[in-house]
Amino acid sequence: MTLAHALAKTPAFWLLVIVSIHVIYPWVLLRKVPVVKVEHLSDRAVLLYFSPKESVTPLHGVSISDAPLLEWHSFAAIPDTGGTDGGAASCIVSKAGDWTAKAVDRPADFYYMRGCHMTGTLYMAKVFKRVVVMATGSGVGPCLALFGHAPKTKIRVLWFASSPHSTFGEKIVSRVLEQDHEAAIWDTRMEGQERPDVVTMAHTLYKAMEAEALFFISNKKLTRKVVRELKVLGISAYAPVFDS
Repeated sequence: MTLAHALAKTPAFWLLVIVSIHVIYPWVLLRKVPVVKVEHLSDRAVLLYFSPKESVTPLHGVSISDAPLLEWHSFAAIPDTGGTDGGAASCIVSKAGDWTAKAVDRPADFYYMRGCHMTGTLYMAKVFKRVVVMATGSGVGPCLALFGHAPKTKIRVLWFASSPHSTFGEKIVSRVLEQDHEAAIWDTRMEGQERPDVVTMAHTLYKAMEAEALFFISNKKLTRKVVRELKVLGISAYAPVFDS
């Protein structure tokens, strides 16, 4: 029996081939996508608008980089629902490290983008009738992508951010309030204000509206802690899995 014949009859070989194809495929579609507009929300956050030629399905995310062999960063793509920017999808970038700080202070004219856009966690929200959407900081980006694309779903919002009005601007705050007029927008830097009990607030709102699910968008450490505690309380909580 030849080596080729032996490999052809080995399931592990074909599994390796399939996995390799899926790893290589996004790189084959790698391309430069121009940034057509930069909207400075503050000195800590920007909205980057990408070329309308880069079609991004609502509730999907994009992976971008200025050095594709070194590092990649994933963001939720926010559709241009108002049509004011020619259909260009945008993403919120806030300072959370060296790369994001550079993107905020000196946005590039273009970024490399992977060819396969990821389905976002909030895509699942459309299957429920009533949901609570909770986020911290720039995690509000995926929430903005959901607004307007789940017409049959009642959405309540909890957003915890450091100086949300001055950091993300009135435009972002207004979009949150347009979706939920009673949204709880908690300024975590306000002096004299006690640190919010995220779990208790989420549990109270979840029960009050008789929600069917709760979605939490935050950093890895806080996400795992909060989701674990919410599930102990019997809440159907969902969040990103941070596996990429």
